[in-house]
Amino acid sequence: ERRGDKHVKSAEWEAYLLTSMQQNKPYNQLAREILAADGVDPKNRAPVKFYLDREDLAVNLVTRDTARVFFGRDIECAQCHDHPLISDYEQSEYYGLLAFLDRISLFQPNKKKPAVIAEKAEGTVKFKSVFTGYEGETRPRLPGEAEISEPTFKKGEEYQVKPDKNVRPVPKYSRREKLAELATQGTNAAFNKNIANRLWAVMLGQGLVNPVDLHHPDNPPASEELLELLSTEFVGMKFDVKLFLKEIALSKAYQRSFR
Repeated sequence: ERRGDKHVKSAEWEAYLLTSMQQNKPYNQLAREILAADGVDPKNRAPVKFYLDREDLAVNLVTRDTARVFFGRDIECAQCHDHPLISDYEQSEYYGLLAFLDRISLFQPNKKKPAVIAEKAEGTVKFKSVFTGYEGETRPRLPGEAEISEPTFKKGEEYQVKPDKNVRPVPKYSRREKLAELATQGTNAAFNKNIANRLWAVMLGQGLVNPVDLHHPDNPPASEELLELLSTEFVGMKFDVKLFLKEIALSKAYQRSFR
């Protein structure tokens, strides 16, 4: 999707991605850099474009695209209620992912300085279904997993840098950084299958799950066994993109005539 260049120019973003691919940076490391980005380091602002391009951190848009790009699940419809057609896309899961991101905000004390991400140390996430009226509350949770446990701090001790006028707050515990850590450590099936399916689609022209951002039981992969194998092997090779694409290129599936 076309996005503006308000905070980070497209050329800088594209150079960052190209260099990452040329250096064969492990995919989970690339994803971790993007999901944990705050834009503070002036020499490494490119990764924060993913966040800042989305209407200056509109949390629902950031949540939707994080789910789509990194977990293969377009759960936007679950923002207001459980998805009416996809039983796996629940409102609690949407807000579980949003909870990782709900505390972040745009910080730009003056127009002479570039915008960066700030984060609060507190804030709960509640939701209400417009269909049933059900009201819930959730801690952060990755797609397909349970709510996570989180550290607690005494009142007044939650921050490394306390919020103040023109001061960027820095919490001792960052939910956004926790998202980057948990999603990319190789244990989340949604993250692993999403990227394996997308790379298969790059090589074969179509994903085993198609569209690539609609992983759910009513849209099963062409071969569940193959997708499981691909995702397991990709994790096993430590998210080495070039090696993974080489293995696909050497497969009989890839070498068959398109006829």
